[in-house]
Order: sequence, then structure tokens, then C-alpha cells
Amino acid sequence: MVLVTIVTMSGCVGYRGLGDFVERHHQSLRDFQLKQYTITLKAREQGERWLF
Repeated sequence: MVLVTIVTMSGCVGYRGLGDFVERHHQSLRDFQLKQYTITLKAREQGERWLF
């Protein structure tokens, strides 16, 4: 859902626009995903329950 919102706000429309956006920003999206995963793992180690 967040990805669709970001893509739409950047002016891309439709599935082709989504694909183009992902190709252009692949590394940034991957870094963001890795960062979120790391935060989630750290929270779980500390016993916190996060929903993302």
C-alpha cells in the first residue's frame, strides 16, 4: 500500500509506471526493506511486538 502511494505521488500511473518506478529505485527500496527488517528483528529480541 505504501509503495503504491509513493509511486502515485511521483506521477507514475498503472502497472507499467509501477514497474518503471521499481526499476529506477530498486536499490533504495531494497535498502529500506532491509532497514525495516533489521528494526523488527531488534524489537523482537527485546521482547516488543510490532505489527510490521
